[in-house]
Amino acid sequence: DPMGEHEHRCFSEAMGESVESLERFSLLYGVPDPETLANYQAVLIGGSGDYNARLDEPWLHDAMAFIRDDVIESGKPTFGVCFGLQMIGRAMGTPVVHDVDHREVGTFEVHTTEAVRDCPLFGDLPATFLAQQGHNDRLVATPKGTIKLCENETVPVQAFAVEGRPA
Repeated sequence: DPMGEHEHRCFSEAMGESVESLERFSLLYGVPDPETLANYQAVLIGGSGDYNARLDEPWLHDAMAFIRDDVIESGKPTFGVCFGLQMIGRAMGTPVVHDVDHREVGTFEVHTTEAVRDCPLFGDLPATFLAQQGHNDRLVATPKGTIKLCENETVPVQAFAVEGRPA
């Protein structure tokens, strides 16, 4: 999976960590057991070129339950991008829709909300910034129990934080 390897390298570079220090785990083949999860300092959920968060597949339902009930509820720092953001949102009860009329492929302006000021991860972002994006799907709303951090005119939910959790 060349894109998965590229994303793995990008995560490690952005975090200032070696590629070897970030363990990759595919949720397609199951979820980590609680003992394995306890050994992780954080969970990063990346994008997906071949799958979408709209699927009605057993592996996706298992992955969403794991993310919601084990990862986020444990207080484990969690960060999802693209498919990861949509999967977290759906796990928290918000539908994901296929919306090619609002697709974003390329570089797009994104705006921060007032809530971003209190976010340790996004708090230093300017009011408007450019972001690379590539998606045909979107969340229909900000999930219940979350705070919207970023938006734009095309896709209103660009980033959110889970209230009371480092996610």
